[in-house]
Amino acid sequence: RYLVENEVLKNSSATFVNLYSQKELEVQVNRAIEDLPARCREIFKMSRFEYLKNKDIAEQLNLSQKTVERQMTIALAKLRKSLMHLLSIYVIMLMS
Repeated sequence: RYLVENEVLKNSSATFVNLYSQKELEVQVNRAIEDLPARCREIFKMSRFEYLKNKDIAEQLNLSQKTVERQMTIALAKLRKSLMHLLSIYVIMLMS
């Protein structure tokens, strides 16, 4: 019985940690997106959340497709840089 209770507690605390870390990860990612320059943020959201193609974004915003591509490159580079620290934290959490 003790082993079963111990296993239940261990699993529930692991679940709590996973839920907390997922929520914290979501907060950090959303913060990084909101910190993007306005045009990058707008284009990034249209691409990733509205699932629009670069051509469609360009048409809607009256921009060239090259401008949209460049803004996405900038957005992804900034997000990669600002979220890099989370990768090591996430790997450590997975290992524990």
